[in-house]
Amino acid sequence: MRQTGREYWAELVALEFEQRNQEGCDVESVRQEVMLYDQLEEAELRDLYEQLLRIEIRPDFGYSEPSDWEGIQAAAAPGGLETMDTDLVDGDLYDRLHGGWLGRCVACLLGKPSESLPKDQIEHWLLEADAYPLDNYFPRVALDDQSPDWLRERFDLIDGWSPGRRHHEDWRPDTLRGAITQMVRDDDLDYPVMRLDVLDTIGLDATSMDLAESLNYQLPYRRIWSAERSAYRNVVNGIHPPDSASVQNPHREAIGAMTRADLWGYVYPGQPQHAVERAYQDAAWSHTKNGIYGELFAAAAISAAFATSDPAEIVLIGLRAVPTTSRLYEAIDRTVAWSREYATWGESWLQIDSAYGHYDWAHTIPNVCWIVLGLLYGGGDFTKSVGITVMCGMATDSTAATVGSILGVMHETDGIPEHLRSPLNDRLASYVVRSGSVRISDLARRTLDVIRKEGTSP
Repeated sequence: MRQTGREYWAELVALEFEQRNQEGCDVESVRQEVMLYDQLEEAELRDLYEQLLRIEIRPDFGYSEPSDWEGIQAAAAPGGLETMDTDLVDGDLYDRLHGGWLGRCVACLLGKPSESLPKDQIEHWLLEADAYPLDNYFPRVALDDQSPDWLRERFDLIDGWSPGRRHHEDWRPDTLRGAITQMVRDDDLDYPVMRLDVLDTIGLDATSMDLAESLNYQLPYRRIWSAERSAYRNVVNGIHPPDSASVQNPHREAIGAMTRADLWGYVYPGQPQHAVERAYQDAAWSHTKNGIYGELFAAAAISAAFATSDPAEIVLIGLRAVPTTSRLYEAIDRTVAWSREYATWGESWLQIDSAYGHYDWAHTIPNVCWIVLGLLYGGGDFTKSVGITVMCGMATDSTAATVGSILGVMHETDGIPEHLRSPLNDRLASYVVRSGSVRISDLARRTLDVIRKEGTSP
């Protein structure tokens, strides 16, 4: 999205209209103008955007979705999040941390080639390659005259990749089975690497502003997307948290904040409340409402994975971090109920898609539901859980990474099959300043050092 010009404001108006509608605002009064946004001049678009911001939430919306910490805590389930017994010593804790980092890398790479594709297209790709259900990295397929356009386009992007390409950098040949030599660069891994650097240098006292500025210092503007890019621009222009999350940021409920949750769960093993408190500081500079809640859910779930091997319990602990009055709470709660009612994940997927499939492919609400499906139907098995989440579609690299992190913490590296572990060669490539290519095992050791320094192990 460009920062100035008529095209920027036209896109911003269209996206903000949809966001305000989803937030429960009565946008009908401006619908006709918005439908004609491509015919309006820049000044008219700016005025229309300001009109959108002034629209009130409908009295009958049915949800209350605070973005401030006090409001979130007031709307949480009674009883809060209790510290859990982990009985971990340093050696065990390192193995759990290593499993979390490696699980995140492996799972992110499993979902990377299919990012943004819907369920039916992912299923077509895997069936075409005789690789359904997904239990390994995505394979190549032999394209012919009968291959659908979307598959041709995806492989055109993959095979046309080059290091200097500015767009679609994530789809590259070395994300496919047989060509993998490391975890390639991905923003979903840049964020935890960057958070580890913040903990190394500032520590747990890092504020929302510290966390926001870390992005400005450590990642190129054009290598981040969605809400983070908008907030990055805002901070550079002197707009500080929490306003940096809402000014000209129509992606404020997207899944990006959730991808920054892992370190908070790692450094507070078995202490979901503390993990959630730190996750809030991280989420609030770039996201609002359900965008924040996604990071809270993930931080609590990852923290809980140090203390329990029951995926259903992990989901319920994550749910307790989410305001009970929110759309995300309702979506997770309904997904849990559907998982009890239906024998297969595909049947539950149909229910979720019917209720929440209208959201953008990167929105927090449906993507967290796919995470929950993977956890509940995967039965604690790493490959099955991650595979289900990827096959659900949408933000497949991000959702899979969170599932992989949870299962990696739960079962350590031994719970990740060798055919998924070995191609990465213990290496992660990153754009984070001073990182380059790092050993995944070293990231786990550094995380353990933070826990020792901060004294956060229970």
